[in-house]
Amino acid sequence: MKSIPQLWLTLSLRFRLSLTFGGVTFLLALVLGEVTGRMVQYRIEQYVGNNLSELAYAATDKLDRSLFERYREVQIIAGLEPFRNPQRPDSERKALLETLQSTYPHYSWIGFTDAQGVVQLSTEDLLHGESVAERPWFIQGQRAPMVGDVHEAKLLATLLPPDPTGEPLRFVDVAAPVIDARNLRGVLGAHLSWQWAEEEVEASLLRTAPDHKELFIIAQDGKVLLGPKSWIGQTLEMSGSKFVKPGQSGYRIEQWADGETYLVGMMRSAGYRDYPGLGWTILIRQKAEDAFVPALELHRQILIGGALLGIFFALLSWLLAERITQPMLQLATAADQIRQGNTAITLPILSGQDEIARFSQTFHHLVTALVAREHELSVANERLEAQLLMQNHMAESLRRSEEQFRQIAENIRDVFWVYSLSRQKWMYVSPAYEEIWGQPCESLYAHPDAWLQCVHPDDQPRISAVTEQRLQGTFDQQYRIVRGDGDLRWVRDRAFPVYNPEGQLYRIVGLVQDITKHKQAEEARQQLQQEREVSELKSHFISIASHEFRTPLTVIKTSASLLENFDKQLTESKRQQYFDRIKAAIKHLTQILDEILLIGKAEAGRLEFHPESVNLIQFCSDLMEEMKLSTSTQHQFVFRHRGIYTDACVDTNLLRTALTNLLSNAIKYSPAEGEIQLNLICSQVDVAMFQVRDSGIGIPESEQAKLFESFYRCSNTGKIPGTGLGLSIVKEVVEFHGGQVTLSSQAGQGSTFTVSVPSSSCYQNVST
Repeated sequence: MKSIPQLWLTLSLRFRLSLTFGGVTFLLALVLGEVTGRMVQYRIEQYVGNNLSELAYAATDKLDRSLFERYREVQIIAGLEPFRNPQRPDSERKALLETLQSTYPHYSWIGFTDAQGVVQLSTEDLLHGESVAERPWFIQGQRAPMVGDVHEAKLLATLLPPDPTGEPLRFVDVAAPVIDARNLRGVLGAHLSWQWAEEEVEASLLRTAPDHKELFIIAQDGKVLLGPKSWIGQTLEMSGSKFVKPGQSGYRIEQWADGETYLVGMMRSAGYRDYPGLGWTILIRQKAEDAFVPALELHRQILIGGALLGIFFALLSWLLAERITQPMLQLATAADQIRQGNTAITLPILSGQDEIARFSQTFHHLVTALVAREHELSVANERLEAQLLMQNHMAESLRRSEEQFRQIAENIRDVFWVYSLSRQKWMYVSPAYEEIWGQPCESLYAHPDAWLQCVHPDDQPRISAVTEQRLQGTFDQQYRIVRGDGDLRWVRDRAFPVYNPEGQLYRIVGLVQDITKHKQAEEARQQLQQEREVSELKSHFISIASHEFRTPLTVIKTSASLLENFDKQLTESKRQQYFDRIKAAIKHLTQILDEILLIGKAEAGRLEFHPESVNLIQFCSDLMEEMKLSTSTQHQFVFRHRGIYTDACVDTNLLRTALTNLLSNAIKYSPAEGEIQLNLICSQVDVAMFQVRDSGIGIPESEQAKLFESFYRCSNTGKIPGTGLGLSIVKEVVEFHGGQVTLSSQAGQGSTFTVSVPSSSCYQNVST
């Protein structure tokens, strides 16, 4: 039994040629079809993906711009005179609402509420007189203009016509505060029908690009707001949408829950201008099999064409083999005669059985000796020509590279330099050095450290300490330089290593940028931010002070008025009660003013410090007794002490103020019969610790970092009065003593404030 190689050699050359040509042609067509199909599929994926991404961008832009227009419309209407001026008739305000709704019919309802959330005016008088104080749009709209996320109708569900499609009514809320010269007059709110998104976004975009594309609008929590009917309201957790950042678009190929693979373009909303956006994600998907139909069709056509070409070349090679093999046999016979010395022989026309075998045996012996020398000469000649061509090409490339390098280096505004480690000198410095440093480049060639002499005296020690990094190519520093004309400039200086073919560091290149304008802009931005924070702090203080002053002033005014007008009708106990109210209100006002003055003195550095020796146990006992007598609540006051106590040199007035503020807060934020603890601990030498512990509402962990800032109040304080100065006063007083105050608290589980101050040892008294 012959092997396949042996069987192949027994076949005629004619058959082998036809089979080889046909097989190679078909194989090439197969490879070409596979490669071309993949390339076309990749190009189609890019084209369709970018198209879907652009559609998602267009939809996002359309949504954001449209909501921005509604956002601005409501703000503009809320700022008009008829709404800000309570003296203007209601007819003018209602006319504005009706005009706004008729101008943009997708407003399903527009209304104006008073400061308590009662609807005063509305389109078609819907919800007139109803309270919307609990609605999110009213709560948020009191503070600032807002746009709420999509939600189903609540109060208007039974008042508006049902959706023709049978779907529940859904709205986007837009609201803005109406503020007169100083006070909140109410809130202007509007419900934008969600049909707006279906008609203006989905219909308009997909009408121009049907091709079985589907649009999805997804809220921040992953719920589908707009899309195919079966998807609305469901949570979509596709991996691709999580990679899209706000303001960015892209596309991915994903397999969805229905088992189908889709090409998905996506875009995350980032708002428009001062409208912050709702964080929606826009997806536009298309089935991958629909997108890649052209690639599959091309792949099929190439395979069919390759098969036909293979058959054609097999037949053609069969016909040509006869013409090829006959001359080869004649050449083999003639070559054998020539090898034997018969040089005058002509090529006879002969035939044989195994053409390729006789050709390989005779023609090789004939031409080997003749070709060997010719081949050596040809190879040598080709090598010489290749070397000469390479040298010419390298010389031309080097000349062009040097010319291009010089043109680039001399025309950029940054300093480009090259330093040789072996020669320890500058090889090249671009002309921009003269513009930035104000010195000629020749001075740097003559004195390699001339650049360092211009570094600002404040930056020179730092830069001198890291100049060694320049010689390693790891230098990246920002510093100031002083030019000869006194001009001060900021620069960023970077160095990069250059290695030779052996991997050795032999040169350093660098780039120096003038970043003066960038630094100036950054300083201006920081100054503007500081001014903005000061302005916000002033506004916050005015708001809190006016609120805190209003209540005691009202008590004083009311009590004084009653005493003035009904003095004779009042009993002595009633008169004393009103006098006590006036004194309590005056005490409250005095306390607020004292706190503000104390903060002002501390921040101005004018706080006076008068330390004196005091018995801490007696001091704390007296303080707790004062707090118990000054409050009318049923709180339980507990004072404990442990450790070795000494007299402490402290300012008793300041320390009393700090501890009183902590105890007052504990009383204010604890339940009516809760326990208020003051613990005195002296477990370290010359350190006294005061712990104030309550069982009140506690402090959220996320807000504890800002707790000691002036005028800051936690979000869970609700309507409990306060200025937000107490804890900032505690911090100032404790730090004035050289101590510190710490906090341990959880929302709903009470708080513990610990004050640690230095003390001086006068006597020892072991706690009982």
